[in-house]
Amino acid sequence: MSCNLLVPAAIFLTGNAYGPFSEICQCLGLESLSTRHCYNIQRVYVLPEVTSVWNLHNEAVMAATGDQVVTESGDGRRDSPGHCATFGTYTMLDINSRLIIAQQTVKVTEVKNSYWLEPVGLERCISKLQVFYC
Repeated sequence: MSCNLLVPAAIFLTGNAYGPFSEICQCLGLESLSTRHCYNIQRVYVLPEVTSVWNLHNEAVMAATGDQVVTESGDGRRDSPGHCATFGTYTMLDINSRLIIAQQTVKVTEVKNSYWLEPVGLERCISKLQVFYC
């Protein structure tokens, strides 16, 4: 029974998708969860836990830099080269502590086109930091 939770968690936490895992199972003749069942388990159990741990980590980072002067540096990246990116991630680093103090992922459907992934990610990072530091 624990495999029903561990398999979808392992697929998610390793950055993989269900499709390749399912193909391996088919080649080996192994029974596995359906695609829908796998993604439902991830949505109900895995994602909330990952979000909770991420939020605790962010709070600890903010507490570690709370009384210090923060010197920020940031950069963005897209998930694929060219003009067909689906996701963009913007990351901000405190140069003094060498800790990542903000990170935002933007989906291209949230913005006008892929060009806007980086500027919108930067804006969201700054908004997040303003809430904490102001």
